[in-house]
Amino acid sequence: MTSLLTIIEFIQRGGPVNWVIVGLYLLVLYGICERTVYFLHHPSKEGKKDDPFQRFLGKKLPPSVWPASFRRSPAGEVAATVWAHQDAPAPILLERIDREVVRLRNEMERWLDVFSFVVTVAPLLGLLGTVTGLMRAFHVIEMQGGMVDVAQLSSGIWEAMITTATGLGTAILAAIAARFFEVQVDKRLRHMALVISYMLEFLRPDCLGKSLSSFGEALSESVFSAGSFGYTTQASSGSHLTEVSEKGVNNNGILS
Repeated sequence: MTSLLTIIEFIQRGGPVNWVIVGLYLLVLYGICERTVYFLHHPSKEGKKDDPFQRFLGKKLPPSVWPASFRRSPAGEVAATVWAHQDAPAPILLERIDREVVRLRNEMERWLDVFSFVVTVAPLLGLLGTVTGLMRAFHVIEMQGGMVDVAQLSSGIWEAMITTATGLGTAILAAIAARFFEVQVDKRLRHMALVISYMLEFLRPDCLGKSLSSFGEALSESVFSAGSFGYTTQASSGSHLTEVSEKGVNNNGILS
């Protein structure tokens, strides 16, 4: 209880602007918790050897028998979409895939814009709080007829600097969270690209031959761009699709 009162007193000494920054800090913490739960529940096996999905796909087994962890992943959801519409005409199949990838991308990138907003605004609010705090401190000196009490002036400056520290701390936390979750989104987008190429190779090779160049380009431009700070994976994702389509997949579902 004493610690809580100390924290509240510390926040109050920073002035009303400090409460706004603390609100942003709590918002970032909530976003981190929500995104952590989401990505733990929607894992990515990108980069792992002997992906069991390849073996199941090689035997052309339906999604109901795929590993549960894969079915929950974004790549698994895209794979299920391809499986469900494998007999559809090529334009319809590709449109369904594109629509599902865009939906999943928007779902995965949730909160990234919020983190970006906090990174920009929190330091500015901290600076605003510092300026207003200094204005109050110097106003007190003026009211005292210019008689400077060093202890009082130091106390006023110290209180004014609280908002700067709080704003910078909040912005740093938001920047770390944004970058971490951008990497998680990028990993899952790469895995989705690989799984799409697997599915088309096995189920619809006609789509693979005539569509992955244009379809992959569309993905690179409209889907494979992760992050609210301009961090993009367009080139790497496009080359990843091209590499998979050129290598091909053998009968066991393993890249040749």
